[in-house]
Amino acid sequence: MNTVTLLLLLFTVLDKTTAQPCIKSVDIVFAIDVSYSIQYSNFQGYLLPFIQNFVSGYDVGPNFLQARVGALTFSDEPHLAFLLDAHLGKPEVLRAIADIPYQGGETYTSKALKFARENMFGPQHGGRADAERVLIVLTDGRSYNTTSTVQEASLCKQQGIAVFAIGVGNADEGELKAMANFPAEKYMYYVNGFQALASLQSTLLDSTCGTSKQIYNDENKDSLQCDLPCSGRAADIVFVIDESYSIGGDTFNSVMLPFLQQVVHHLDVGPYQQQIRVGALAFGTFPRMLFRLNAFTDKSRLVSAISKIRYVGGDSNINTALAFAKDQMLGRLVKGVRGGATPVIVLLTDGKSENRQATVSQAEAARQCGIEIFAVGVGEADQDELSCLVSQPIEDHLFYANDFRDLNSISTTLSSKLSNC
Repeated sequence: MNTVTLLLLLFTVLDKTTAQPCIKSVDIVFAIDVSYSIQYSNFQGYLLPFIQNFVSGYDVGPNFLQARVGALTFSDEPHLAFLLDAHLGKPEVLRAIADIPYQGGETYTSKALKFARENMFGPQHGGRADAERVLIVLTDGRSYNTTSTVQEASLCKQQGIAVFAIGVGNADEGELKAMANFPAEKYMYYVNGFQALASLQSTLLDSTCGTSKQIYNDENKDSLQCDLPCSGRAADIVFVIDESYSIGGDTFNSVMLPFLQQVVHHLDVGPYQQQIRVGALAFGTFPRMLFRLNAFTDKSRLVSAISKIRYVGGDSNINTALAFAKDQMLGRLVKGVRGGATPVIVLLTDGKSENRQATVSQAEAARQCGIEIFAVGVGEADQDELSCLVSQPIEDHLFYANDFRDLNSISTTLSSKLSNC
């Protein structure tokens, strides 16, 4: 592709990005069929521009709540195009996509899925523990071995990778459906020809970006897709964050804090009475104040403050943490607490308290003061103890993840419950 053609293609793509980009922490990998049946003209003229236009719909960058993009091609064998951390700006990613070579060969889709699972999403290759994992497979034919392809797709799903399958022309729709996540109407797409790929653009973007609300630009009345927080109740929320030795500094920094950022991202945080304010404390042997409810009324500053929380360690004294939250952060005379806003405690822990009786008593005292209590338990957390701490109904206030890596699956639901949406 010559320089003039490349520049024209990039300007065309960038000109289509006037709509609000998807703001989300997501690692997206494309597995691109480059077998003989694709043909070079379709590859250059339709397939690569389709990928570029899709990527242009995301806020691409190195930070939390931005997207990273990687790519591989496959025919007889899979070939790395670029890793997730190779290009951390949108223009660089678009140029890298334009430079992906066409190869030819047979359609060994199973090898591509295995390569993606083993080599594309790990932290050593730019993958992030706090980001959703998305694999988009684009193919125009039936794989060489359907059984192996479906098995490899299943292994991807078991590792928390959302598999989207896009078929063109002679692609096998049954195989695509078996490869993709469920439900098929969200994760599987088929078009008769490469020219029709553009018709999938907005639907695929909406499906990968997640649940969105429709808004309108008053100036030009163009419809925009934007990931908006729920505007629910006014609430003063204090996160009570376990930093005991069982969690460890690496997990605390790479998983726990990004999870909190993700939850906050979906809350309607702001300075107004009907919005949400957030405070936080961390606890091990002793509780320690991180920031009060009135410290940050701007969401971006709040998210930044969460990233700067430092791990200390200690024992798991949940009872003293709950008492501190109730008296020092949500008490009626405490600065930043608002009349008319629902006081909320969100406990995050991976273990059991040092003194169960005292912990249950402190939780009961907090509830009697009108404080609504949520709990997120991970791994070895005592679910029976946590059920005694949270508000009723328990199923709306108690969340559990088998492993810290599973926390992402909880964030959106927890945010919705906190907002009362």
